Amino acid sequence: MANKLLSENKSGDKDKCNPAQSEADRKSYCKAIPDNAPNLIADCMSGTVWDFCYACCDNEFGKIHELERKDCEKSVCD
Repeated sequence: MANKLLSENKSGDKDKCNPAQSEADRKSYCKAIPDNAPNLIADCMSGTVWDFCYACCDNEFGKIHELERKDCEKSVCD
């Protein structure tokens, strides 16, 4: 329960979500996502830079920080 609350309150770094990173850097980021988010990891590892970017924004900004997550998607992914 505590881990879920921490992930929902996470406010991270949108610069980590830059889709122009190398594939190795993107995969390394995806592998560091906590195991309790298997769908997010699958999206992140899917192979497309856009799936990585959106999954990264979801990982970096929890549900409580929806505006920051949407800003990450808009300014970095779109």
